Amino acid sequence: MKTLEIELPDALAEKLAELVKAGWFTSEDEIVRLALAELLGRHRFELQEQFQREDIAWALAQKGKEGRQRLVERVKSGEGIDRGTDVLETSRRWQR
Repeated sequence: MKTLEIELPDALAEKLAELVKAGWFTSEDEIVRLALAELLGRHRFELQEQFQREDIAWALAQKGKEGRQRLVERVKSGEGIDRGTDVLETSRRWQR
């Protein structure tokens, strides 16, 4: 396991100590590990969503359909897209 040394503002360090003292966590190290894992987990979803949008935009650009540039830009920006549902429906319309 890798060891990191961090500096925290006094107020934050006090809150960590209070959580440990209250029994919520076994150590300050545990809190920091959990917080980092949570942050990375949330960020990973955002990255996956971004990569999926780029992949969809690339695939739509390969179709060679009329008006695809507007749709590609819309997909890249995430405009009007609800977890990919809108992209799939729009893609189906272009395939007709």
